[in-house]
Amino acid sequence: MHQHHWGLSADPFPGWSGLAGHFPVEEAEEALLRLRFVVENARGAGVLLGEAGLGKTHLLTVLAQQLDPRRHPVLPLRFPQLNAGETLHYLARELTGQREHSSHSERGLDVAVGEIEQALDDLAGQGVVPVFAVDDVHLIEDLGVLQVLRALLDLRPLGGPPPTLILIGEGGLRTHLNRLPSLADRVAVRCELTSWSPHETADYVLHRLCFAGAIRPLFTPEALSAVHDHSGGIPRRINRLCDLALLLGFAEEAEVVTARHIEAASQECSGIHRRRAA
Repeated sequence: MHQHHWGLSADPFPGWSGLAGHFPVEEAEEALLRLRFVVENARGAGVLLGEAGLGKTHLLTVLAQQLDPRRHPVLPLRFPQLNAGETLHYLARELTGQREHSSHSERGLDVAVGEIEQALDDLAGQGVVPVFAVDDVHLIEDLGVLQVLRALLDLRPLGGPPPTLILIGEGGLRTHLNRLPSLADRVAVRCELTSWSPHETADYVLHRLCFAGAIRPLFTPEALSAVHDHSGGIPRRINRLCDLALLLGFAEEAEVVTARHIEAASQECSGIHRRRAA
């Protein structure tokens, strides 16, 4: 609806974007390079740190798209509430592709371990080294889960390299690593995402608008500055502010998005947060 008003052919701020719409911030590009090094050179484990909204999960998606899926398929694990035994069974299902299994109580952990070892041997025979990507590691309460993941790095499928482990999370991930030195010692690289500068924020907004088909300036310079001020340079907040500001500008039949629209969008987002907290 409002896309037509602004002369856009796509949604510029959908809250997610694949490789085609990836914005190459220097810090994120360095993290991608380092994580690819870990995967492609069998260096064990890599860590990606960053607070909520900085694009960690998006960066994992980009990494998976950059890697050769025939050589390094990425297997995501996004269920931090699982315990160690459930994690083993989950990994076995992901590796074998057998979704229908009897209950965990009927299948011992030794069965799951055997399935994982056999699957890794089979993959190694095909020249495949999987990547286990664990998101929201800071939310994991059972340290046994991390011990299971560390044990994966000790496997030597058919004499080849073990699978790669990518751990993704917020600051609590550091605490987990400090509590489990045997895993921390296997981490080859640590990458951390931080909030964007005013220049990076403005460039991102313009990048997304251009990607969506904009052929004229849609945000005033003051609006771009206000986006950074109200978002703190956090990508998720930038998307939310800009998306809502475009809607507010459309409702007014405005020709451009101004700092006033950004201010109004910020107040509305803050109101939503307050209502949710209440």
